[in-house]
Amino acid sequence: MYTIGQFSRIGMVSSKTLRFYDEIGLLKPAEVDKWNAYRYYSGDQVADIFLINELRNYGFSLEEIKELIKSKDTKKLQEAMNRKLEEMAAEMQRISDVMSKLQGKIAKIQKGGSFMDINNYNVEVKEKRPQVIYGVKRRINMMDMCELINELCAKMESNSVKACGPMHAVYYEKEFNPEDTTVELCIPIVESTANGLGGVRILPGGTHACTLYNGPYSTIGSAYAAILKWINENDYKVINCSYEVYLVTSEDTQDENKYVTEICFPISK
Repeated sequence: MYTIGQFSRIGMVSSKTLRFYDEIGLLKPAEVDKWNAYRYYSGDQVADIFLINELRNYGFSLEEIKELIKSKDTKKLQEAMNRKLEEMAAEMQRISDVMSKLQGKIAKIQKGGSFMDINNYNVEVKEKRPQVIYGVKRRINMMDMCELINELCAKMESNSVKACGPMHAVYYEKEFNPEDTTVELCIPIVESTANGLGGVRILPGGTHACTLYNGPYSTIGSAYAAILKWINENDYKVINCSYEVYLVTSEDTQDENKYVTEICFPISK
């Protein structure tokens, strides 16, 4: 048996850490002296403290490690490590993508460009016709937009609704909060396929200020800045909810820099 001091030296952790592991049930001493409460660890626990240290270095949480230590299941340990490898690979790809974008920004600035140019947008005034749309309206976190897309597609399929245009997203909040906002995800449909379904309405036509945005959704704010600046400078006012029209999406390309989104604001003088 090893004293807590000896075991802390073996495991290269402090006695305080070992006491904490005991408290949370991660690694309890093999014995505790009932008279002086001294903790003692067995030789079999050496492998456990080494495993805990190694898994912590791999980024596992203490709760995850606790389950793996408790199960003593080699297959579960292997599966968990494979999942961690996948998570690391995804994180490495994310970092690689960010580095690539950062390098692009640096190159742009070196050539005399600005970090974020809101003037590089062509804003057009368009007269849009009313459209029959079929959609779902929810209050969501924008991170959950894919779930809303799946819900709409499933409803269209189950009700045999036929689309006749690209998907739209109508935004209802005056003060946009990406973590909690009301969105209507909808699509223009062939009117004859509506069949009296709920969720069908007319998207009003009329005068709109519109601009095209090319790129990932994460930086679409630059296009909003440009179009709202144009509306204010040309003495228009926004009279209804803005919406986005998804012309090129992940369904068409794996390169998010090639996404094309039309932003539309209903306006009047």
